[in-house]
Amino acid sequence: MNKKIIFIKFILLIIILFPPAGKYVFGGTMEEILQQEIKCPDHDRPEIISTVKKMSDEGKSKDEILDAVSMQFGGAVLINPREKGAGMAMAYIVPVAGFALALILISAFIGKWIKINKSHEESKNAMNVQSPGDGKDKYEIQFEEEYKAYKERV
Repeated sequence: MNKKIIFIKFILLIIILFPPAGKYVFGGTMEEILQQEIKCPDHDRPEIISTVKKMSDEGKSKDEILDAVSMQFGGAVLINPREKGAGMAMAYIVPVAGFALALILISAFIGKWIKINKSHEESKNAMNVQSPGDGKDKYEIQFEEEYKAYKERV
């Protein structure tokens, strides 16, 4: 199987198995919205509560209420960021990009290490060149020549 296809399947599996934090399902009553989705500073609490209660009585959905509260009081009042915009894209992109970069760096390091080891083995093999006929390496031949010259002198 192609390595690119395997890599893409692996990345998709990671995205499916590890969604960004803060994504869960719950009911949409006013009390649950206040307890689970909104953090209120003490000085804004009555105003936020009245806004949520008014919109809940009007039959607005949880998402509409949270959007209105974040627009009116700022995104800082929400415990979990809204699932829109660059923030959520970054929640997926940064870990995957970091993991992909780590894989690329590791594979480059391993490739270079293998290349260095191959060249080292080739240089070791080049030093042990054998003569064509008798299977002796150059040091054995040199030893025999020097030994013969020594015997002749003695």
